[in-house]
Amino acid sequence: MHAINLHPILPVRAEASERSEQVTQLLFGEQFLTSDQKEGFVSISNLADGYTGWVDSRMIDFIDQSTWQQLAAAPKWLSSLPVTEAVSLCDQHVIRLSCGSILPGYNQETRMFGFGERVWLLTSCQPKAPGEPYLKGITETAMQFLHTPYLWGGKGIFGIDCSGFTQIVYSLHGVSIPRDAKDQAMCGTVITSLQEGQAGDLVFFAAEGKGISHVGILLDDNTVIHASGSVRLDKITQDGLVSTPQVTYTKPLVRICRYI
Repeated sequence: MHAINLHPILPVRAEASERSEQVTQLLFGEQFLTSDQKEGFVSISNLADGYTGWVDSRMIDFIDQSTWQQLAAAPKWLSSLPVTEAVSLCDQHVIRLSCGSILPGYNQETRMFGFGERVWLLTSCQPKAPGEPYLKGITETAMQFLHTPYLWGGKGIFGIDCSGFTQIVYSLHGVSIPRDAKDQAMCGTVITSLQEGQAGDLVFFAAEGKGISHVGILLDDNTVIHASGSVRLDKITQDGLVSTPQVTYTKPLVRICRYI
C-alpha cells in the first residue's frame, strides 16, 4: 500500500518491535510503500532510497495511489533551516520540521503545503526551491548541523548519524545518495588523493579489520565535518581522521568521492 510520513520524525526499526534497533528515520513528507504486518508493525520501503525496515502501524498515513504518484512526480520543496515551523489549518497544531523535510504540494504564493484536508501554513522561512544539483554553499549547509547529537539511525537536527548527515546535506543541494556509508562510497567519482579534494567531497573511513564504516564532508584540505558523538570538526590527513584535542589517528582514510 502507499503511504506518506506526516510526523516530524518517524523511526524505522530493524525488527517489528519498539525495542528493536532504529536503522533510519523518515522525515516529514517522505513517501514509502508498505507490505507485511507483524505485531502492530508494518514493513516499509522508502521511496527515496529504497531503505527498508519496520514502522509502528499507528504512525502510518495511507494515501491513494493517484495522490501518491502525483506527490512522487512533483518538484520537491525542502525545509532549509535547522527547524521549520508550520501550523495545521485543521486544528491549529504547530509542527516543527527538521532540515531536509519535504513540503508536499507547496504553494509559493500562499505558503501552504499538504493535500486534501491535510494542509499546513508555513510560519517560518522560505523553503528551498527545487532545482539543478549544485555544490555552492554545501559547507554552509553542513555547518548548520554543528553540535547536533549523534543518534544511530538518525536523520534530523535533533539526532543524526554519519551517513544520515551526509545524505540530508546532499539532498538539500539536489543530489540523492544512498542511506549507508558503504553504499555512498560506491557512487560518485573517486578522487585519488586528499590534495585533489575540494570542499563538499565525501571522505570515507574504515574500522580496523572491517570495511567502510564512517563518512564525513570535506571542508578544506585538512578539515572534515562529521557525526561522531556529535556533529563536529576534526582534522584529516591522507592517513586518516585526526581526533582533536587528543591529536590521535582514529580511522584510516580509504576513499574520497565527488558527486557534483
